[in-house]
Amino acid sequence: MHEARTRLAEWSLAPRPLARPVILISGWMVPYYRMNPMYRVLLRCATNAEEMVSRIGCPIYLSIPRLGKRLAERYHLHPSVDVVGLSMGGIVAREAARRRHPPRLCIARLYTLATPHLGARSIAWLVPHHQAQSLLQHGAYLNELNDDPDSRSFHIETFSITGDHMVGPHSAHGIGDHHHPWPNVTLNPGHHFVHADPRILMTVAGKLLGHLP
Repeated sequence: MHEARTRLAEWSLAPRPLARPVILISGWMVPYYRMNPMYRVLLRCATNAEEMVSRIGCPIYLSIPRLGKRLAERYHLHPSVDVVGLSMGGIVAREAARRRHPPRLCIARLYTLATPHLGARSIAWLVPHHQAQSLLQHGAYLNELNDDPDSRSFHIETFSITGDHMVGPHSAHGIGDHHHPWPNVTLNPGHHFVHADPRILMTVAGKLLGHLP
């Protein structure tokens, strides 16, 4: 934790520009400002963050396909974007990148934080909500999404924290080639802390800004 905070402090002293727009997408039943920890890091460490970074929420009355379509409609004119998706936000980003619902979001890099790529552990069957039901393990929607190569045809890195009672590591790292599992060194529940963990903030910001490969 200390090393991550130290590196972020060093990067804030010599800010760099972001190469492309960055979209921060929150998860299920949480407002857009859940992504404020990452947003604040980018404001400090990127010279053009105010113009290039957007925070997006996921209204509960829209289906995941509709959320993806709306996201693509808003940003499809950009040649490419980087996306950080928290939990369900990572699924929405992948949906927006599919060709079957034009326009299509052109994603250069996707970083997902505790995203249930292979399904949620408990919330999906405990809560009778259409978005939660779409996140059922082995459910029809996720099976169809994961079978579509357009939903994973770009660079994807996944992040998780141990002790996540909603999204296990098998699901969080179900797609992509670069996986970052972190031990939980706090008393916070893993799923509810992943968006604010300094190690994850440092790693994602470092990649967005070119400090890290």
